[in-house]
Amino acid sequence: MNESLPDAGEKQQTNEVSYKYILKFTGIFSSVQGLNLFVSIVRNKLAAVILGPAGMALVAIYNSITTFIADLSNLGIKFSWVRNLSELYSENDKEKISEYIKLIRTWSLWIAIGGALLCAFLSPLISLYSFGGDWSHAGDICLLSPMIIFLAITSGEISILKGMRILKRVAAISGLSAVVALISTIPFFYFLGYDGIIPALNVSTFLVLCIHLFYSVSLYPWKVSLFSKACFQRGKNMVKLGIPYTLASLAGSIVTLSIPAYLLSRGSLEDVGYFKAGYGLIVTYAGMIFVAMEADYFPRLSSIQHDIQKMNRVINQQVEVCLLLISPSLVGFMLLMPVFVPLLYSGVFLPVVDMALCAGFYLFFRALLLPVSYIPLAKGDSITYLITEIFYDVIVLLLIIVLFSWFGLEGTGIALSLSIILEIIFVTLVYSRKYGFRYDVEILKMGIFQLIILIATFCICYWGTFLLKIIVGGLLLIISSALSINRLQKKTALFSGIVNKISKTIKHK
Repeated sequence: MNESLPDAGEKQQTNEVSYKYILKFTGIFSSVQGLNLFVSIVRNKLAAVILGPAGMALVAIYNSITTFIADLSNLGIKFSWVRNLSELYSENDKEKISEYIKLIRTWSLWIAIGGALLCAFLSPLISLYSFGGDWSHAGDICLLSPMIIFLAITSGEISILKGMRILKRVAAISGLSAVVALISTIPFFYFLGYDGIIPALNVSTFLVLCIHLFYSVSLYPWKVSLFSKACFQRGKNMVKLGIPYTLASLAGSIVTLSIPAYLLSRGSLEDVGYFKAGYGLIVTYAGMIFVAMEADYFPRLSSIQHDIQKMNRVINQQVEVCLLLISPSLVGFMLLMPVFVPLLYSGVFLPVVDMALCAGFYLFFRALLLPVSYIPLAKGDSITYLITEIFYDVIVLLLIIVLFSWFGLEGTGIALSLSIILEIIFVTLVYSRKYGFRYDVEILKMGIFQLIILIATFCICYWGTFLLKIIVGGLLLIISSALSINRLQKKTALFSGIVNKISKTIKHK
């Protein structure tokens, strides 16, 4: 049966609704990420003052180790959870949903136990690799086993909430978890110093787990079948599909461990701390928009993954919103970098300013790449996902090794920016042939203009005088912001919506 094609007016209305939907949920999660950002500022500021660069490096290394163990033990099946549950949600089959949630929780427990045992077993080897041949940290790494358990169970609960599209609750939990993590970690750092790092990580992760369980179990009562052959068989099938995901995560975790290990071998523990601080500035703080995007975008993309045209439209809309939001944010971030570093950490961390400036382009190009990179995840194409992830991991590790030896800490920032550019080229070539994906030309034109503004801002920040930064930099920030706001207004009637809401509120009162 042939369906009539929508006319231009209907298409425009549909697109406007889509942009409003994306902006709405990005706004919801960005607000929460704003709270997370504030909490992270306070936590990192206190940790930097109390522990210094070396202590911050230890925190980063231990977090990398737990990520490595978690990725190694989850067998790749967590990538299937949100996608499969999202599809069941679209079908509205309550019985299947209930059974699948039980499956997620059962496997979460198995993964948690396996991860803890793996952490204890591999602790000597991980210590040897991560600390330049030093075995003495094996006991400390073994003590991270409880954290592995808490992270695995929490990951399952997050998958349930995201798969069921309970996004506002996910946002609320995220904000509350950030506050709890702050309150629970700083006392350990203050009273115990370096000795308080591992207890702080374990306690804060446990409290975050409790928060997730409190919210999720109230909606979906806790049910598991630890000794069910049916659960094991069904999960085993997911494991077979998830092996490439496991390998991809494992490759990423090995790189995450290798970079500090290399910096430690060629430099010092302080260099590791500086790198992690600069990386945190770009990825954690300025990148909060991408965290806001992920919670809503992946389940939505998974539900339309069989329709190429719809996927292209949704992906390009997401790319455009990301670029419009991140571009002026990056310009302002670069201009205020010398202020942010002492504020977020301490004056001791000022060497990371130039490194973070060089890495700023990483975030811009990530806005182009990230929405596209979800295609193989949404389609369950684990082999393609594995290839693209390993390509990036190899490139970024090689570039950091080479450029750190040439330019020091700044070289690591250059490496991050170059690696993401190379990945965009590779991903675009592969995904265009395999999935039929195409970037919208108008969005690319807009992105090129914002990129020119960003390059000019970088030049001013890196070589310009203080007066030049204020006058020309301020002008560039105004231009970038005006371009983004004007385009968002055209796409979503943003200001009209705000005015209407204010008018309704006044009339209601």
